[in-house]
Amino acid sequence: MDNFNKQYGFAAVETVVVTPILILLFVIIVDVGRVMYHSLSTAAAARAAAAYGAQSTSFISDAAGMASIAKQDGVSLGKTAENPDIFIVNSSQYCVCVNGSTKFTGCVQSDLDTCSSGHERYVSVTVGRTFETLMNYQLVPSTIALSETAVLRVE
Repeated sequence: MDNFNKQYGFAAVETVVVTPILILLFVIIVDVGRVMYHSLSTAAAARAAAAYGAQSTSFISDAAGMASIAKQDGVSLGKTAENPDIFIVNSSQYCVCVNGSTKFTGCVQSDLDTCSSGHERYVSVTVGRTFETLMNYQLVPSTIALSETAVLRVE
């Protein structure tokens, strides 16, 4: 019977040692999942804003509209009264000659006249946000800057 009590005591010591490690691993796994979710949501917001801007040439210069669409798409990502604008949205447009030889920023008509075979317009939207981990880990930053860019051709 004495040997059984020693085994029972050893199991209790193992539990005390292993439980905090398992809890820490669980929290780290949850944080990695949260980073992935927020990164995918940031990419989706960039795609939604780029899709809005790519509808036609009249939408391509509507930076406020693209920012609004991106912010609406990411509304579930921690938007609170203290932090209403969690996204930083930057949009730009550029043109490329159809043969791919030249890229023009801003699509000025005098530049586009040099394209003998025509040109295509593109809208580029970059959405950025700051992600905060659940707890501070050593050797890992507690805030991570997430940034995603979507580029679509304007119809």
